[in-house]
Amino acid sequence: MSDIVEASQVRVRSATGEAVGAGFLVRTDVVCTCAHVVARALGVSATAEQAPSQPVDLDFPLLDGRPRVRTTVVSWRFGGADVALLRLDTAVEGGRPVPFVERTDTPRNDFRAFGYPAGADHGVWVWGTLGAGQALGWVQMETQGPGPRSLEEFSGAPVWDSRLYGVVGMMVAANLGESTAHLLPSDALVNEPILQPRCPFQGLSAFTEEDAEFFYGRDNNTTRLHTAVRTQPVTVVVGPAGCGKSSLVRAGVLPRLRAEG
Repeated sequence: MSDIVEASQVRVRSATGEAVGAGFLVRTDVVCTCAHVVARALGVSATAEQAPSQPVDLDFPLLDGRPRVRTTVVSWRFGGADVALLRLDTAVEGGRPVPFVERTDTPRNDFRAFGYPAGADHGVWVWGTLGAGQALGWVQMETQGPGPRSLEEFSGAPVWDSRLYGVVGMMVAANLGESTAHLLPSDALVNEPILQPRCPFQGLSAFTEEDAEFFYGRDNNTTRLHTAVRTQPVTVVVGPAGCGKSSLVRAGVLPRLRAEG
């Protein structure tokens, strides 16, 4: 399992403590989830034009101690987007934002996600394959293997693409009683002032793990180094100054190793 996903995963709770949906850290102090999940937690209309003023309670169920925190709704979009951004009142030790990646045009990538179906407030992992895009802008998904067949209670969960080593979107809807669900692509989550797109250009600075989503063009070198690290007791990376050794290690290989646990 990806420790990045685990360190980012939140459980949105109602006033009575019931798990009503998922969410995930997208910045150290900002959580992303679905607007309808927040509406359910607060008992308000999800179609309201203005963001709810009530605080939203959540916790981090996969971190030690399951830290619980109160948040404030700072962004509210309902409809095709169905996105709410929540700002944490206090930072959570061990919490870590997910790396966003852009979904490729090639369908059938493997995914995994963590949600809270009825009767399993502790959470359940599911996995399956990503399909093609739809007219609404969503992407179709199909679950596979053991586990819950219906994803109705997985709203707000980050969808981790196992090949791209990052989050390609957020679950927003599911077909009732079926294994088909739908995600909102990651680029639709960052198109507003609260969560602006980050500049991909590093200048003369090295890429870090937080910049992995922008590290392109060195897939072959990354794969070779990743294979060497997994199969050899010691791996030495050698090259002239400024050739990109640090970027290759930090933004290329480390995210893959973390994704493998």
